[in-house]
Amino acid sequence: MSPYLSRHSKGILSIIGSCFIYLTVGSIYILGNINIYLSSYFSNVTSDQTNIVFPFTTLFRNIVVILSIPVCKTLGLRKTLIFASILVYGFLLASSFCRNFWGFFTCFGIGFGGTLGFIYLNIMLNAFKYFPKRRGLIGGILMGVYGFSSLISNYIMLEIMNPENVPPLNNDGEYYFPEEIAERLPNALRILSFYLLGTLIVGNVLQFEYKEEENEGENEGTRAENDKNKGNNDKTSEISKKVAILTDDDKKESFISKPDKVDDSTADLDLTIPNQLADETHCTSLSSAFKSKVFYLLILMAYFSIQNGYFIASNFKNYGILMIKDDSFLTLIGSLGSIFNGAGRFFWGTLSDRFSFKSLYLLIVIIQMVDAATMRYIHEYKEAYLLWVCLAFLCEGGHFVLFPPLCLKVFGNEVGGRAYGVILMGISCGNLTQFGLNLALRGNIGFEMEFYIFLGFNAISLIMCMTNEIRFKK
Repeated sequence: MSPYLSRHSKGILSIIGSCFIYLTVGSIYILGNINIYLSSYFSNVTSDQTNIVFPFTTLFRNIVVILSIPVCKTLGLRKTLIFASILVYGFLLASSFCRNFWGFFTCFGIGFGGTLGFIYLNIMLNAFKYFPKRRGLIGGILMGVYGFSSLISNYIMLEIMNPENVPPLNNDGEYYFPEEIAERLPNALRILSFYLLGTLIVGNVLQFEYKEEENEGENEGTRAENDKNKGNNDKTSEISKKVAILTDDDKKESFISKPDKVDDSTADLDLTIPNQLADETHCTSLSSAFKSKVFYLLILMAYFSIQNGYFIASNFKNYGILMIKDDSFLTLIGSLGSIFNGAGRFFWGTLSDRFSFKSLYLLIVIIQMVDAATMRYIHEYKEAYLLWVCLAFLCEGGHFVLFPPLCLKVFGNEVGGRAYGVILMGISCGNLTQFGLNLALRGNIGFEMEFYIFLGFNAISLIMCMTNEIRFKK
């Protein structure tokens, strides 16, 4: 019989296990690095066309994210993770045997990307339940590993594909690698799939589903079921009284005016933020969230502001290679970008426990605007280009740390996860938009003018955030 673990210990182990799993989930970012490898291997497509894989990978993942929450409630977290892990590994391995680009698109973009959706949000929500007062920190840690993950994956691919750092060839503006390098792609994908399978196995072993009836500090062999039920009933009764007080129109105003008198025993409900709790008590279903202006505001803000980061993530190598013909250095840029993406998520997540969403989001948007406006003037200088790309990754990662806790605070614990799933669809549409614009416009206006489009999109998000209140209203 295994030794009894306290709730706190299970929470810590689940976070560690989630970090291993996010090493797999975040590996979709390798597409920005291997894009030229794909167009070199599948000779009937260009690098602009192979860019379609990344936005559709995130799109199918985020569609499944919405479906995954009821699936997880039905099957349980552990069964859902095991089922998804088998499919993730299977689809990635299958993509290595594809000799046709659209076969690869189906296996990697739809299969691999879609099944990641069963994992992406559920393990984060599970960790939030263990430590409800540390959502920003936990989200920063998990999303940090998510962003950092492609650093490892990128170098696995580079060491197998192009360890000699052979420069790409130029054919009328289309860059590609010689056949002896391109033919290494299947083997590289297989080795990558074995590495990711290992991270999934470790992550699944360390994962513990949060259960309300667990009582911290009790020995497994001596638990008293009656005492446990009594304790849970007492706690439920106490919480019900607190919520009843908040929902009473006569008493709510008095409570909000004196937030410093909140009882610490109700911290799990975030009573230290009375205005937000008052909002949460009104949002009882996803349909209720759909009737609120703030729901659409958050979708549009995320849709417009995410595009700059996705555009850089997809094209930093395609754009950089025009002036910097060094595959190893461009891979280094992608890897350091992953570090900034990962460390940035921890950075933004930690700050979100101290500062408001609006102040941090506005900072991200302003940095992106400066980045987009000046990128064309620095991209021929290696060090400057590296820094500008890393800043874009830093800001892109912040979106995935700031929005999940905000959704839980604005819409409530039950509705917030599903609301964020819908916002992720807005983010996916942003990714598809930047791909479509690049495919349609780059030949006519070039990369440089495209940056100004994303500058304008960021300006729209800036205005929406500054002129609206981020709170739930019927």
